[in-house]
Amino acid sequence: MRRTIRGRFGRTTLVGVVALTFVLAGCGDDSDTSGSADATDTGSQDTTASDDAGGSSGSSTGSGSATLTIGDETWTFDNVMCAEGTDETQSEDWDFSLLATSDEMRMNVDRGAEGGPYGDTVHVASTDDLADPSIEWEAPGSAVTVGGEAEPFVEVDGKDVTAEADFQDLTVDDGTVSESVPGSVEATCP
Repeated sequence: MRRTIRGRFGRTTLVGVVALTFVLAGCGDDSDTSGSADATDTGSQDTTASDDAGGSSGSSTGSGSATLTIGDETWTFDNVMCAEGTDETQSEDWDFSLLATSDEMRMNVDRGAEGGPYGDTVHVASTDDLADPSIEWEAPGSAVTVGGEAEPFVEVDGKDVTAEADFQDLTVDDGTVSESVPGSVEATCP
């Protein structure tokens, strides 16, 4: 079962990440001469981005921060990119996407578009081996909610993003589905 879920979301996640990267690459301020941060750069962060207090998160290039806790494990991410609206996510399936990276981990938080085929999804994996990561967790998405309505759990309030859900360990290799473990995401878009 692990391979089926990963295969299904691997393509969806990869397409989403590639589309989000292209969208965000073209959304920077042309007057910014400091260079653009790429999704895996966890070095110094560009602090020249305008602060849209109270507005929507909109499209953003890297910076921001995120914390993911699953059970008693916590990961922090110091590079966050966000896209809001189907035009920015370049997908009719998602109306919000967040990509967070650190030196060892990557996380995608996606909110399903109203009437779309997918529910909200959080996916996190280690970057040690992209084909077979040593750590990989996922919260609902369509694989868990096939045949039923997905309960939304990703909340976006301006630049703040929160989510609480039960996560499945996708590294279980014995053909069974792991027990659900409660987890939460707290993130701030740049």
